[in-house]
Amino acid sequence: MISNLDNFDLNLLSVVRTLVKYKSTKATALHLGISQASVSRNVRKINDVFGQNVFTRSAHGMEPSALAQKLASAADEMLVPLQLALGEFTEFDPASYDRSISIVIDPFILEEQAERLTKACSQAFPHSKLIFSTWDAQSIQAMKLGEFDYCITDQTVSLPQTIYQEKLYDEPNVIIARKHHPVLSHDHQLEDLLSLPMVSIPAPGLASDNTDYLDLYIDNGLEPNIVFETTNLRTASAYLSSSDAIMFGSPATAKNFTDLDIYTPSNISSNSSYQIYGGFLQSKRNHPLTQCINTMLKNEFKGKAMLFQ
Repeated sequence: MISNLDNFDLNLLSVVRTLVKYKSTKATALHLGISQASVSRNVRKINDVFGQNVFTRSAHGMEPSALAQKLASAADEMLVPLQLALGEFTEFDPASYDRSISIVIDPFILEEQAERLTKACSQAFPHSKLIFSTWDAQSIQAMKLGEFDYCITDQTVSLPQTIYQEKLYDEPNVIIARKHHPVLSHDHQLEDLLSLPMVSIPAPGLASDNTDYLDLYIDNGLEPNIVFETTNLRTASAYLSSSDAIMFGSPATAKNFTDLDIYTPSNISSNSSYQIYGGFLQSKRNHPLTQCINTMLKNEFKGKAMLFQ
């Protein structure tokens, strides 16, 4: 009996597996797309390799031995996962994909774009279980371990080279405050703006707000008067709606709250913006699921009027 598999023709396992199932050389030939004579030759090869009759011809067809049944079982364990993997790449259909899809998202982006993201993903993958998690200090390691299929962050998050990124969209950096703000709604001096109380909403994993507009205070020898700090947009909105405080952020934040408005004072010159990126493991760049998620989200935000515009 063979003891070294280095020279073993693994194609024979497919014949064993199919012959155990059908017990017929004719049915096996039809299933494998080869001639009946080829099946018979392969049976003789199998018997020679193992030094025994792995299959025995009888009145009921080709009877498998205990070894044949063991080989067929081993072939199933080896070949079925391979067929499933190949099927994912050659026949991927998001409409019928029924496995879980896990996406980790910057919590502010998730709050801002929740309606758009949930609608786009559920329509693209109607039979999948969607899992949306919020980005935190452990998310990079979880991404590297493959616990998430995709991530959505902004430019403040520095990712390792093992995670590939593509820009999904960007937004201008604006001032957010309550509607009919007593200062911003009228002509005012830069000093008036910089003296207003501020709400700070630090990016995930950062100790403080790193908005480019904060340079305004430094350039004018001032410290921002931060009167409220939170990591929740709804809480920040509640404070802004009932005070004269301002917050630096994106227009997408304001559009979710009817009591807020965006202001772009002429006395501030800034080309800064929030750049939103989709990311996934470099090792999965060619995986059909990853490609489908990335293409779907890029199309969702590209060439369409953003909700805040």
